[in-house]
Amino acid sequence: MKTYAAQATRDGKWWAVQVKGLPDNYVTFTQGATWTEAQEMAEDLVHTVHEDAGIDEPFTVELRPGDPDVVDALDELDVARQKQLAADAEEDRALAAAARTLTRRGFTVRDAARVLGISYQRVSQLAPKSAKSRRSAGTSTGHRSIKQPS
Repeated sequence: MKTYAAQATRDGKWWAVQVKGLPDNYVTFTQGATWTEAQEMAEDLVHTVHEDAGIDEPFTVELRPGDPDVVDALDELDVARQKQLAADAEEDRALAAAARTLTRRGFTVRDAARVLGISYQRVSQLAPKSAKSRRSAGTSTGHRSIKQPS
């Protein structure tokens, strides 16, 4: 799938859009009143060029701002979001480890939940008791077999 790069620059009340990578001799400019309309107009321009040039291949249009300060701000935001995703994953790992440690050390799931600041249901998900640990803790179903007289 071909991806066309498009650059939008504010011009008064309009977004002026230049689409790069189109075949020679084709208009590469369009405009839109909103960012959404600018995206749609850029896609429509590429679609029209494809039809006229007999190009039959799928495409996408990646619209980016033309203002370097805006590009820098968006790039900085992307970096911050990636760092946040990594931090969230590390927090998830640490929370699960803490839940397992607390429950292994005798905390009830409700006490562990209180200490960790999460629900007791979440503690149970993060540190489930295995069937073996329930048996070794003396947990039983409470049922006994009773032999019927013959």
